[in-house]
Amino acid sequence: MGIIVQKYGGSSVADETAIKRVAERVIKFHDNGYKVVVVVSAQLGITDMFLEKVFRLSSMPNERDVDMLLSSGEQIASSLLSIAVNEAGRKAVALLGYQCAIHTDNVYSKARIKKIDTDKILQHLDKGEIVIIAGFQGVNDYNEITTFGRGGSDITAVAIGAALEAEYVEICKDVDGIFTADPRVCKDAMLIERVTYDEMLEMAASGTKALNSRSVEVGMKHGLKIYVRSSFRSDDKNNLGTVISMEVNTMEEPVIRAISHSLNETKVVITQKNTFPATITDIFDIVNELNINIDIISDIALNGYTCVAFTMSKDEAYKTDELYLRLKTRLDNCDIQVEKNKCKLSVIGTGIKSTPGIASKVMKVLLDNGIDIEMISCSEIKISCIVDERYAEKGVNLLHDVFIVQKNALRG
Repeated sequence: MGIIVQKYGGSSVADETAIKRVAERVIKFHDNGYKVVVVVSAQLGITDMFLEKVFRLSSMPNERDVDMLLSSGEQIASSLLSIAVNEAGRKAVALLGYQCAIHTDNVYSKARIKKIDTDKILQHLDKGEIVIIAGFQGVNDYNEITTFGRGGSDITAVAIGAALEAEYVEICKDVDGIFTADPRVCKDAMLIERVTYDEMLEMAASGTKALNSRSVEVGMKHGLKIYVRSSFRSDDKNNLGTVISMEVNTMEEPVIRAISHSLNETKVVITQKNTFPATITDIFDIVNELNINIDIISDIALNGYTCVAFTMSKDEAYKTDELYLRLKTRLDNCDIQVEKNKCKLSVIGTGIKSTPGIASKVMKVLLDNGIDIEMISCSEIKISCIVDERYAEKGVNLLHDVFIVQKNALRG
């Protein structure tokens, strides 16, 4: 048997009991003949606790120092799991990102991996050891610790799997796999057995928390099969989860695969009279200076005014005060509104591109039920709407009922 890579999230290693359970599961695969590489996240709640401490001290902290702090959560978790595996009678070794040569660019808080030197990992595997890697982190050109952003341990796992040419990567969570909607919000959500990279990429980017979108990009680039499964089921025969691969091998798939939602989105609206294209460029230069990733963008010119609106995720929300100040300082005669507590509702499926009328139906479902749409974005396989956050649960359930439950009933 070859190499497999397993990733365990924060809830899977939340305490000593959970860590021992993960150690038993890892050992089972090792004893079945696999060379096992394990990637772990920080224990549940640790990263948020660190960030709370940071923002009690600074509203705009130095990102280099924040990366150094946050990376310690994964260091603790990987060390504890290695100790548990060794205590159970198998050899294990814990490695940090820099120790297993995960080289990144020089961007803090959302670094991208440039290359991974696998020699050290392979040396330990060849000695029969289980390799346990601290996720979410690497090292840049200046030997500084960098992190990959929320869900970054998924990126570590899939990138390690690609570099080692692993048989597959297994993302082990506190849920059974990928669902047609968040089961905590939608009681009718159903497990999806198979999903394409394209669909999973859009789902992850739209709020589905089971997998980081950048990890899907890496898997798609290298054709690496990814499983999302529960780490809490003892019977792996009934723990099939969801497999993410190039194609779904059934004759005719549903038009809509899933409904995703993302909370705590921030909408920024900038209105200015007689705006020239250069001024719009200035807006996004400022956004870039602050290392902000933006999502949905709209640009409307009417009656001598230009209105530019865009959304940014909750992880960037702490930068809005500085963004506002810089925009006000450098743009003349502009009105700037920063609106928080927005929700992005997304309808996702490869069938959208071949089925006319989906966008109008999405809008009708929401508007007819009293949910105002503030922004909308469409692609070949995704339609996203920005709405007020108080409509999140209602919107998810309405869209899920119309596009998934009712369609499945008709097909059944």
